Amino acid sequence: MYLHKSKRKDGRVYLSIAQGYRIGTKSSTKTIESLGYVDELEKDFADPIAHFSAQVKAMNAQRRELDSFSVDVSLDEQLKTGPNRKNLGFVALSALYHSLGLKDLLDNCQKDLNSNFSLNQIVKLLVYERILNPGSKKANFENKDAYFEKFDFSLDDIYRALSALAPLKERIELFLHKRISSCWGRDTSLVYYDVTNYYFESEVTDDLRKKGFSKENKPDPIVQMGLLTDQNSIPIGYELFAGNTLDCKTLLPVLSRVKKTYGLNRIIVVADKGLNTSDNVIYNLVKKDGYIFSKSVRKADADLRRWVTARTGYSKINKDRFSKSRLSTRTCSIERADGSELKISIEEKQVAIWSRKYAQRARNKRAEVLAKAQELIDSPSKYTRATHYGACKYIKNLRIDKETGEIADEKRDLLLDKARIEKEEALDGFYIITTSEIDMCEQEVFAIYSNLAKIEASFKVTKTDLRARPVYLSRTDHIQAHFLTCFIALTLMRLLEISTRNRHSTGALISAMRKCSASHLQENIWLFDYRSDVLDDIGSALNIDFSSKFLRQAEARKIVASSKKSKIKHKA
Repeated sequence: MYLHKSKRKDGRVYLSIAQGYRIGTKSSTKTIESLGYVDELEKDFADPIAHFSAQVKAMNAQRRELDSFSVDVSLDEQLKTGPNRKNLGFVALSALYHSLGLKDLLDNCQKDLNSNFSLNQIVKLLVYERILNPGSKKANFENKDAYFEKFDFSLDDIYRALSALAPLKERIELFLHKRISSCWGRDTSLVYYDVTNYYFESEVTDDLRKKGFSKENKPDPIVQMGLLTDQNSIPIGYELFAGNTLDCKTLLPVLSRVKKTYGLNRIIVVADKGLNTSDNVIYNLVKKDGYIFSKSVRKADADLRRWVTARTGYSKINKDRFSKSRLSTRTCSIERADGSELKISIEEKQVAIWSRKYAQRARNKRAEVLAKAQELIDSPSKYTRATHYGACKYIKNLRIDKETGEIADEKRDLLLDKARIEKEEALDGFYIITTSEIDMCEQEVFAIYSNLAKIEASFKVTKTDLRARPVYLSRTDHIQAHFLTCFIALTLMRLLEISTRNRHSTGALISAMRKCSASHLQENIWLFDYRSDVLDDIGSALNIDFSSKFLRQAEARKIVASSKKSKIKHKA
């Protein structure tokens, strides 16, 4: 509150006690008490201005001491246009973002740019929005006033920033790796690798966006992403590839760049069967690294299948799984520079796993397909390629016209292929893990490989919680920058999960931060209406108090400012 002096047209000065406050970026004033003209007040006070200035000072002191206020409610009052609700949960992300030193890095990068926008401010908004309110860049911009932090830039600035951000990818990756290693105790002796793809809201193709095998069965152009994480599923690095790039061709470029740039020592790469090729195996061995790859039982040679399916030799891992292992000589064929083939024999360990849960899952999936196959046998006229995909392989005497895609002769006797069904049933629940680590016990091999599910969960997070696809951008540099902000967002979320000791899912953490928002009550007072155990855990881990029901805007801004000074250290 302050003493407001208003000079009127007749030269007289009118005094009142007023209070200033802000709603968003707009400032307003509210009259607390009207006092009168100075010349009239001089009849009662020798110096009205000094008297009431002291009174205002005392009122402010008393208000601070009581820390309370009254609310006058009018049922006829209407909402004001503009932001009436703001988010404060983002300060958890702010604490991690600034603790990692991303602001300092981007401010340094800014020095090399001939621009008026703040690269740091734009990246922060895009990262916060990717987590809390994922959408297009235009939607992100339109939501910039929904935070207790001022973001001052235009939509055009965002697109300019994307162009400036794309060339900084490897610099930012390396910077984050060093910060996480020093502050979080990163261990890179084991790294996990997987590949997925993201589709575009466009039919246009170019050098990056290409038609390929979409893991979501989309006809749209896609881009491939290879992601490398550590044992705690914290991202290490990634690479984008053209949409028609085979999964197995992505590992070597990512590994060679990351190992060279990061200066990593010996690593053991963990990946699924799609990466288990001769080139990838030989590359790891030549670099004196190791590998743990899965291998398809169904595509294995007859000798390996017989050994895997033989019931002898298995020992119990847990109530659901059994394993056995053996040493085996593997012949890898690689292509020389002149195009000729070179065969190399290596010794590796093979671990066979049988899982009761996987066996039941395979049976359930096959039962669904067999039901479609029987439906087709009973009513061939109902056949469509879309509805009966996968069912045809279980039907004998079925012939499909390659030109029309229809059944060539509906009158032929169609039968279930029982021999094929029995052959597949014999392999239900079995899978193989192959590794260069021949001295590692099979239980440890299994435990390490099982953690690969975490990186698959990372891709699920980017596609569901962070909604990294569909991608609405078209310029290659903008696409590269988009996935860089997704990479930063995923890194922050993994660190937040670890900070809260993995007690909560990514979705639960995001939901809690998103709901930690306030409605404008009156003047500069904001009302918070959400608190949960998840939010309390976040606050406890990052030293942020989310318990206040009411906050003045200045107090909320102090919480934001405090988050930017966080120095979080954690041994992961």
